[in-house]
Amino acid sequence: ADDRAGRALSEGDRKAEQADMRLEKVRRAASETDTTNRELAARVATLERLARDGDARHAALAKAHNGKAAEAGRLLALLKETQAALEATRAQAVDAEARHADE
Repeated sequence: ADDRAGRALSEGDRKAEQADMRLEKVRRAASETDTTNRELAARVATLERLARDGDARHAALAKAHNGKAAEAGRLLALLKETQAALEATRAQAVDAEARHADE
């Protein structure tokens, strides 16, 4: 009876040790999962920050482009006015030269 009790106790100890090992394995897996989740959260935060920075840069570039486009439009209008004034001056010079030749 003592021998059977000893074997039962030994079997119980072995099962308890196996359960402790499984529990430790689960705890390690949970810890690794927590670490992985923290790393992923940090990466997501970094990607979100980069996306916001990219959006801000894009907005600044678009604003600068729009400003340059508006400036180019104003300069083009000024160029057209200058060309028209030059043509008018040339026409006046041709008329004046023709009148001078007629005299």
